Amino acid sequence: MFVPEKYTFILVALNLIILYFFMKKFLFKPVTSFMENRKNSIEKALVDAEDAKLDAAQARKSYEEQIKNIKLDSDKLLNEARSRAAREYDEIIASAKKDVLALVD
Repeated sequence: MFVPEKYTFILVALNLIILYFFMKKFLFKPVTSFMENRKNSIEKALVDAEDAKLDAAQARKSYEEQIKNIKLDSDKLLNEARSRAAREYDEIIASAKKDVLALVD
């Protein structure tokens, strides 16, 4: 059977403690720091995306309002043009009737 020597357990424990501190300094802290930075950048990206979404919704609302106003203006101009055309049509018809009556007389 295997019988450990007198100080083997103490040396293994000491080696594990030393290895733990080296890993803590050179592995755990950088990895933890990297993960924290990555978490912060992802959170910032999410906040920026939410802000962009709100800005896009605001811009869409503004554009829809502008489109509505443009449609109202175009309808107004179209109605004015139709009424002007109807007046001119009536004037031309009245003038033609006068000319015809003048020629008949």
